Amino acid sequence: MTKLVPGAKTVPFQVPGATDSRYFRNKFGSIAYGLSPFLVDGDISELATMIHGRNERISIDNLLFGAKFLFEVVRDFDLPINS
Repeated sequence: MTKLVPGAKTVPFQVPGATDSRYFRNKFGSIAYGLSPFLVDGDISELATMIHGRNERISIDNLLFGAKFLFEVVRDFDLPINS
């Protein structure tokens, strides 16, 4: 996270609900964790109502940030350990 946003604080949270990863866990016996990288770019209470709300949405900046973040995670997993 701090690679993309210096000084950022990562806050773990739990969201109740189902996920499509259950199909992978059931079929392959794999472990799956959710990861939803986004920036709080406004009032956090307003953001909380937009996630899975009637008018579910995130900002374009958050969509781009999330895509870039997930790309970096996948890329970093592909790098040799001592690189």
